[in-house]
Amino acid sequence: MESFDRLVQWFAKNGESAAVALSGGVDSAVVALAAKKALGKNAVAITADYKTMAEEELTTARQVASEIGIDHKVIEYNELEN
Repeated sequence: MESFDRLVQWFAKNGESAAVALSGGVDSAVVALAAKKALGKNAVAITADYKTMAEEELTTARQVASEIGIDHKVIEYNELEN
């Protein structure tokens, strides 16, 4: 937990708000939780919903955000057009 506590302190020290990427995996979930703990409502999680992404991944990201209690924004992206 020492590393997690340092991450929370880093968010608290380095800004009033933060946007973090949330894939739904463990690493991004830990970062999102640390941002939420440090910044409260001033933290937001962002997930890119791209055309080749499995629906299960987006569902997991939404569940993680809900469990953490962090505001979650989904950005649609079509990597096949770019």
